[in-house]
Amino acid sequence: MDVTSIAAASIYLHQSQVQESAGIAIAKQVLNVQEVAAEALIETIQESVPSFGHKLDISV
Repeated sequence: MDVTSIAAASIYLHQSQVQESAGIAIAKQVLNVQEVAAEALIETIQESVPSFGHKLDISV
């Protein structure tokens, strides 16, 4: 292997690591947004339950 191909392999590896890290960060953000949306939906459902003794039991 010459220096150019070693450098190219190093750059490719680094770019792959950056892309993977970015993908993981985006996935975490999406999960956080989904968690907040689910909590809001559960809260809305619980508030819409009639107040005459009925409860909606929800476990997450």
